[in-house]
This record gives sequence, C-alpha cells and structure tokens, in this order.
Amino acid sequence: MGIIFVVLLAFGAWRLLQEVPGLLAKAEDTIRKEAEALGIRVSFRDLRFHPLHLRVSAEDLDIRDGIAGIPLAHAEHVEASLSPRRILWGQSPVSRVLVRSFSVHGGEANRPLLEKFRASEKREGKGEIPEILLIDGEVHIGPLGPLEGGEAKVSEVRIRPVRFLGTRITAKVSRVAGRISLPGEGSGNVPFDSAEADFFLKGDSVRVRKLHASGPSAKITLSGEWDGPNRTVALQGSGELDIAEWTASRAVGGDWIRPVATEGKITFSAGVDGPLEDPEGAGKVLARDLVFLG
Repeated sequence: MGIIFVVLLAFGAWRLLQEVPGLLAKAEDTIRKEAEALGIRVSFRDLRFHPLHLRVSAEDLDIRDGIAGIPLAHAEHVEASLSPRRILWGQSPVSRVLVRSFSVHGGEANRPLLEKFRASEKREGKGEIPEILLIDGEVHIGPLGPLEGGEAKVSEVRIRPVRFLGTRITAKVSRVAGRISLPGEGSGNVPFDSAEADFFLKGDSVRVRKLHASGPSAKITLSGEWDGPNRTVALQGSGELDIAEWTASRAVGGDWIRPVATEGKITFSAGVDGPLEDPEGAGKVLARDLVFLG
C-alpha cells in the first residue's frame, strides 16, 4: 500500500506541474472576478509559481471594500502551498496560506460587506478551509459597536481545520490600544495591552480553550463554551484588578470607581452555566488593601 500511495502522490505532483503554469495565465483575471462578486477589489504583483516547492506567491496584495470604497487589507507577501494529495482526492489544491507583514482595517463602514459575506456563506455552504498563517501584522478597528476605535500589533494568527472539532484559531496580540463606550458608563481606554487566544469555531458554536488578556491595571482569563444551536453557555473566568492603576490609565469604568476608592487590589472568579435565557452563575470576589474616599 505504501508504494501505491507514493506512486499516486507522484502522479498528483506531475499533474499539478502540468496544470498550474497554464492556469497562472488566467489566474489574475479569475481572482479579480471572484473578488468582485463578493464585493471586494483585489490587486497584486509578481504572481509566480515555484515548482520545486509547489507554491504560488504574490507581492503587495491590496484588498479594498468594493461597497464602501475604502481600504480593507494589505500584505507585503502572500504564498499558497499546493498539495498533490488534495488534487488527487478532488479537493481544493491549496493546503496552506501564509501571509506576512499585513494590515487590516475594519469598522461600521464595512458592515454591508460583512452582511454580504454572511449571505454568501449561507447560500453556498462552507467547504474545508486550508491552514492559514498570518505573521507580523497590524489591526485597526472602529468605530464598531461599543469600540470607538482600536489598534493592535498581531504577532501571529493561525487558523486550521481540526477533524470533528471544527476550526481552531490561535492568536497572539500585543501593543493593544483603544477606547470603549458602554451604556451608562461613558467611554474609557481598553485596559489590556496584550492578549492570547485559543478557541474552536464549529457552526454557530464557540469553544474557548483559553483567552488571556493582561495590562498594567488588570488581568483576565476566560474558558468555556457558547453553544449557539442549543442556546446554552458554560463559561468560567478569573482575574485581578489594581484600582490605582485602573483609574490612572482612564480605563473604561474608571469614572465609576474613582469617586469610591483610590487604592487596592481585587481578585475574582466566576462561572455561568445553563440556557441563555436563564443561566445560573456563581462567583467570588476578594478585595485587599482598599483605600476609600472619606
């Protein structure tokens, strides 16, 4: 069986080498037409096929929101790895996508494009995506919902399908800055300057293995599951807060804390479980070295 498998892979590689160069001549027009159908405009340069490593690469990839007419994303280098095995089995030939030195912009202006993406996914269904690796980028978001504006340095984002579990997403983010506006609380700065996340997406459900965010004034860790189809939630979280640092950094909610206390540390843990309409929860809060006004 091993010899047969090697022969089949060799045949797939030969077939790929025969087909890809001819397809590259039409690839640029095809990519643009498919992008325009989704409501985006794409441009790039130096589209190349690397037969030795079975890769297709492009430089200066630029993506614009065709509906709003504004920049959406840019990447200095993009490459797609091709798999003879996937071709042999009738799947998409792309097994891995690597994106380096990228920037992403998003906000309320992109909402019509997002709605179009969602409608397209529901109509056409989702096939298995290749592994996607994004390295060394920046994200600029807002205004979007309660987020007035924000930006972050993205060290790495990895997206890959996992059999039976869905799509696994891991991310490392640093140099976070932004402002949040909450009803009744006014606006304030985002209290975290770095974050790490590891979670699974499957249909309308999210399973969080780890979400850890930290900053000079606060740390928080979250794990659990949000089951969309069954409308249930099971989440656990813990963290700590330094009141003096929180108010000094003008973090969101600081205007409520400032008239009450000036110093102290608060640690907490909590959990919530059950149907979204009526979940049950419990928590514990420990305060140390508090200094109250008056």
